Amino acid sequence: MNGNKRTAVIALDLFLVANGYGLALQNDEMFELARETARYKERGITDEEVLRNILNTIGGEVQTFDKILEEAQLSENAQFEKLHEKLSRMQARVRSDSRNKIMLYL
Repeated sequence: MNGNKRTAVIALDLFLVANGYGLALQNDEMFELARETARYKERGITDEEVLRNILNTIGGEVQTFDKILEEAQLSENAQFEKLHEKLSRMQARVRSDSRNKIMLYL
């Protein structure tokens, strides 16, 4: 995977985390999605089709932080609880980074 695809995957993941969501795709699934998305023009599909493919691929794999915590409590699975804590810390770091503030100049 080249730099642009890696950057896109990281940007998607951080965008979701910053907004309270976690993405539960395996690395190979993310790689395939990035590869297919990057080659959509070669494959002869439209912008709308590639967007639909992205949404179909990640749609069922995106969970809110609250849902992850609920899973932890229902299943008593420490892995879900650790995941929730890690995602919450990541969200706080992303949101508190000064480079992520919208600057308005009047």
